[in-house]
Amino acid sequence: MSEALNQALTLLAVGMISVFAVLALVVLTGRILIRLTNRMGIDEVASKKSSAAKSGKNTDKVAPAHLAVMSAVVDHLTGGNGRISRVRKVDKED
Repeated sequence: MSEALNQALTLLAVGMISVFAVLALVVLTGRILIRLTNRMGIDEVASKKSSAAKSGKNTDKVAPAHLAVMSAVVDHLTGGNGRISRVRKVDKED
């Protein structure tokens, strides 16, 4: 009975450690991917803003009050980690 219990506990430990290792790899890979994506996305947004500012075009078609509300909602929901990169109006078809 003791040998069977030892084998069961060993299998339990090996299984839990392997699951923990795989989940840790998934979390770390996800965080790295998110950071890389955010860095690349910020560069694209910054270059678009600078080119729009140089051309003198006003690309904002959203009222400043609406944009402030949307920014506050995104900030609240993401804990300060989210940013609005583009706002556009979508026509709904019934």
